[in-house]
Amino acid sequence: MRYKKLFLLIFLIFSTSIFSNENLEFKVKLNLLSPLLLKVDKTMDFGVLKKGMSVEKEALIVATGNEGQGYKITINEGKEAQLVSENNSDSIIPVKLSFKEARGIFTDKPEEFKLKGLAEYANNAKLSSGKYTGDITVRICYN
Repeated sequence: MRYKKLFLLIFLIFSTSIFSNENLEFKVKLNLLSPLLLKVDKTMDFGVLKKGMSVEKEALIVATGNEGQGYKITINEGKEAQLVSENNSDSIIPVKLSFKEARGIFTDKPEEFKLKGLAEYANNAKLSSGKYTGDITVRICYN
């Protein structure tokens, strides 16, 4: 009798799991963001720099993205910029940037960033004469 009850219990559990069927439905949502767009409306051209002089110039960066969406903009991965002599790669002028990171929320208008750079030619610096060039990397991403 004891085995019959145990057998009946096992049969009921086994048959319930074989013949039971369950479905689950759920909704899926997606918010497709438009691509981020960056452009430089004004470059940072320092012109002529003489010994003992410093020059501050400004670049204008314009970003466009989804209205109401948060963003983060990073300049030069948080590092200062450099101008390097085309004649001598050891001849470098550091450029101090006005900001390295910014956060905000896109509106219905493009976001404008004024990035200032200060190049300084110290009196005691030994720099090669000639043209100097450099790059500034601007990255933007949605938060």
